[in-house]
Amino acid sequence: MNRCPFHNHHSADELFFILEGNGTYRFGSNELSIEKGDVVSAPAGGQETAHQIINTGSVPLRYLAISTNVSADVIEYPDSGKFQSVLKQQDGK
Repeated sequence: MNRCPFHNHHSADELFFILEGNGTYRFGSNELSIEKGDVVSAPAGGQETAHQIINTGSVPLRYLAISTNVSADVIEYPDSGKFQSVLKQQDGK
């Protein structure tokens, strides 16, 4: 099951530390095998930085996601042609 579709952030950088399991890291036009102990990143940018973590194993793929805390971001979903804009209040909500 993939909970997060292929997407890119225009303002936020992301870093993923794989805790358990294995899968595929889809980044731009590339696909990389990932497993426990790997670290992958997704810098802010256009569709060339779109990314998705896909569980290809038989056990849950667990990871720690770290992101920059930006007040505004535009998120694109290249596979569906959709986008989302996010604007946080000053209190971070």
